[in-house]
Order: sequence, then C-alpha cells, then structure tokens
Amino acid sequence: MKVYLIPQFVILNEDSNNAVIQNKNGISQLTDKGIIDFFNKLDQLHKNKVTEKFIENFFGSVQYESVVNFLLTSQLIEREKNIDSKYKRSVVFINSSKIYSLMKKVITKNEYNIRFELIDTFQSKKFMYEIEKISDDTLVVPIFSPLDLNEYTWTCDYLRKKEIMYCTAFPYNSNFYFSNIYSYNWKNACPKCFISELISSLRSTGKFYSMPTFQTVVDIIYNENLKFEIYDFNNLSMNLEIMKALLELSDSKNIDFFSSNHREIDISGVSNFDQSVHWELCNCLE
Repeated sequence: MKVYLIPQFVILNEDSNNAVIQNKNGISQLTDKGIIDFFNKLDQLHKNKVTEKFIENFFGSVQYESVVNFLLTSQLIEREKNIDSKYKRSVVFINSSKIYSLMKKVITKNEYNIRFELIDTFQSKKFMYEIEKISDDTLVVPIFSPLDLNEYTWTCDYLRKKEIMYCTAFPYNSNFYFSNIYSYNWKNACPKCFISELISSLRSTGKFYSMPTFQTVVDIIYNENLKFEIYDFNNLSMNLEIMKALLELSDSKNIDFFSSNHREIDISGVSNFDQSVHWELCNCLE
C-alpha cells in the first residue's frame, strides 16, 4: 500500500471555500472545499503521513486519483521513500554504570549483535572516537540516565551531522522512553522532535491543576542538579521490558515500524506505542 508524507504545514482558513497552506515547499491557495476539509482533518489528527486508503476513503474512489495528482504536483504531499536499511548490529552507549552492568549481565549472547559501551558523558572524545568507527550498517542507541537535556540535544545534533542512524532512550516522568529510529536521509521525525513534543505535552497538562505536578517537581530537580537520576533500575518488570525493547530494535526487520513510532514503558512494564511527529521548531528537516 502506498504511503504519502505530509510536509509540516500551517493552514489559514478564510472560509470553507478559501484557504492558504504554507509548508517547506511554499504557499498554496486552496479553493476546493474537499481539499480544505482534508487538510483541516490532517491538522486535527496531527498526521505527518497517510495511506492511499485514507485518501480514497476521504475523497471517494472516483476523485482519488485526480486529488493525489493535484496534491503531488502542488507539493502538498510527497511519496514516502522506502526505508531500505538492513543494519547488522547495534551499539548501545550508556552513561550509567548501573544500567550498563545490568544489560551486560542479561544480554550476553553474541547472536543478538548488540555491543554495549559505558561512557562518562556523550560530549567526550571517547564517544566521538567510537562514532567515527561506526559503519553504515550499525544502529546507535544512546541511553541517557541521568537525562541531561543539553547533552541530549548536543548528541542528537552530532549524530545527525555524522548521518548516523540512531534512536535515543531515557527515563522521564516515572516512565522509560525509546524514540523512533531516525536517519537524516529519511526525513522522518527525529529524537529531538520526540522529546520536545513529550515535554511540551506533559507541561501543558499541569496548567489545569493548582497543585504542582510530578513533572514540575522533576523540572525543579533537573534545574538544581542536571545529573540527578530519577529512575534507579530496580523495577524488574520495567527492566525486562527495556531489555525486550533493545532486542526488538536490534532486529532490522522491524525498521518500518520503529522508524515511525516511539515507545513508552510504564512502571508496570507495559509498552505503549505512538506515532512520532515533527516538532515545528526543530531543524531536522533543514
């Protein structure tokens, strides 16, 4: 089934039969009510990609082909590039000796093709040296525990600059997260998009309550001590699910799913997945 990408856009509705859309490709004026309704729906659903079936169901089989041709010609949608990446190995960089020891004990078989590297900080010569040796058929997984947002941003920018295929993992707000797998060449949402959307959504929730939320407390802690560890890795159910997540990520047959979706592991060890979307202020599409 064909999949079409929706470049991030802003829609300004003058009325139901007149609207202006701006995206990375330019500005388009729309006068067709159906297409205006279509983009308002995409905006409401926060979709950055749609299947041909989604478009056909919206416009009907008779209009489908002409609508797709118009949207492609107008650069309002793009054909999705096939993500053809059969990586053969994964390298997991960890800045926590506790989780490093735990993973080394649990994942010991060479058949998984996972290598673990313990580092003091990602902004180090050791990390940069190891990245220089990474081959194109390798997935890099930095695990941040503790999570330093400045270090996280620097690492994402560095790996993007080196055109490394990677995803990130970190504890946050009593859960554990894995971003989607990202490569600059794929033009998908990046791990900076993910964490920015995550933090924004958690902070906005707290505005509806007068009592300070856990998120507010976490932010205060991080502001006082950026190296404070929120998650102590003593939760068996969560730890097992984290190991399972790493093993699933190490299998390149899952690339289509994990390049589009991020993972949240709660304190009970239950995984939930959601589609990763571009953050409007991120520079990953530049």
